[in-house]
Amino acid sequence: MKIDFERLKSRLPLIGKRNQADESEKKEGQSGRQRAKKRPKKKKWLKIVIVLAVLAAILITLMLRRSAAAKEAAAQAQTVNTAVVTRRSITSQLSSSGTLEAAETYSITSLVEGEII
Repeated sequence: MKIDFERLKSRLPLIGKRNQADESEKKEGQSGRQRAKKRPKKKKWLKIVIVLAVLAAILITLMLRRSAAAKEAAAQAQTVNTAVVTRRSITSQLSSSGTLEAAETYSITSLVEGEII
């Protein structure tokens, strides 16, 4: 079985274009190595752009979550009633009925006997 490469090139445009590019580079004096050096620069920039886009997405997400948490905290905050300061006297009264007992009792004795003058 014979393979007709010219016919294959016409059916597969990528193969034909690569061969044409190789021929044009050979004519210009560029080798495949020089062409390979140019491609990593594009890949390097693409990687940098992707990393920066991911970092930007993370930062935006964090900022949106913080602002949402702040809004929620403000909504749940209690209101405080205030009044104007004025001078008044405070009176407190306690009234009850019953007996009082101490919560704790102590028995105190002295080590020396005598009269206190």
